[in-house]
Amino acid sequence: MDTRKTLLEAKATSPEVLEFIERSRKEFHPFTDKFVKNYTKHLAEAIDDTGIGSEPSEGALRGRTISDMVNDQSGMLVAATLEIFNSVIRGFTRYMDDSFAKKYVTNSVVFKVPLVEYQEAISTPTNVQLPHVEKTIDYATVDLSSPESERGGKVSWTRALLEDVTFEVQGEMAEGLGHGVAMRMTRDLLRCLLGFDLADTTAQSTYFGKLAGAAVISTSTAANGGITWAQFLSIIAAVDIGIAVTVSGEANSTYTDYKTYGPADYVLVAADVYWQLLNIIQMTNVLYEGSTDPITAGKIKLALGCTIIKESLLPKGVVIALNSQKAIALVTRRSLKIEPILFPVWNEYGFIGTVRYGCVILFPGAIAIGAPDGVLPTPK
Repeated sequence: MDTRKTLLEAKATSPEVLEFIERSRKEFHPFTDKFVKNYTKHLAEAIDDTGIGSEPSEGALRGRTISDMVNDQSGMLVAATLEIFNSVIRGFTRYMDDSFAKKYVTNSVVFKVPLVEYQEAISTPTNVQLPHVEKTIDYATVDLSSPESERGGKVSWTRALLEDVTFEVQGEMAEGLGHGVAMRMTRDLLRCLLGFDLADTTAQSTYFGKLAGAAVISTSTAANGGITWAQFLSIIAAVDIGIAVTVSGEANSTYTDYKTYGPADYVLVAADVYWQLLNIIQMTNVLYEGSTDPITAGKIKLALGCTIIKESLLPKGVVIALNSQKAIALVTRRSLKIEPILFPVWNEYGFIGTVRYGCVILFPGAIAIGAPDGVLPTPK
């Protein structure tokens, strides 16, 4: 989609808008889902003074200009319009790829993410009975009651700037708010995956002991030529193979088996590792001929059965392989909320955008982490 277009310039029938809406339906996210509903609803209801349908130009859809504000009885105002929301969402979708997280939307202050595990007990009949297949259910709790669960930012102008600024400039600054929200959310998700959101070092060491591979997997440093193909494969394979467990066999015997939470379908890599991978011939051999995604989007799809995503917020040398259905959950209590602010005494006019969310690890065994020399650096 041509992100330079404002809402007024983006017709409901334009190919860019149709492509954006279609992609949003396939890649669900509560922010873009809400945006699409508002977008299509208001475009459909837009009418002119004669009652005939037309391009949206009035009411809640209009970007506020100085001519509008002269007629506003409330005085100076930056309306939190759909256009503003549109700009924030553009900034968000440009910089946010959280497709690797399992998403929940709730109205509850405390949300419990279900953790379901099946105990594989399929066998031959014993005494003409088949074994009972057990299912264990636990919960990972996400507390959204604290003020820290709300993240957001503010975009504001002075009275003089507001009189002169065009909506294109307002829209560009609003995109910055979307960018800020995206960066914060991505950072929190990555810190959670790396175990740095845990309260104490004891809990953190327990977390690392439960990772697929049972520890941080050692890779080469950039000074030694960077990650090798064998090291990269070992990180992905750790999720596929699972965690070694002791199983009781016949006649009180025991043996080692592997418990898995499904194969890795996403691999998050630091920026330096991403470009190292593109220098490995085994990786370039599996890329689709003619695809521009590795360069334009920082994403390699369907390589080794995974989607490889470049994450600039990861520390240097770090690789995270995971199963997106069992690794981490993102819980949002509400979608992006945009509210106007008006502080004439401080000569400040604008709006704030906030979101309430939390993230939690589901099963550490669905995550494998690689880092230079097996030492995980502190995340950004």
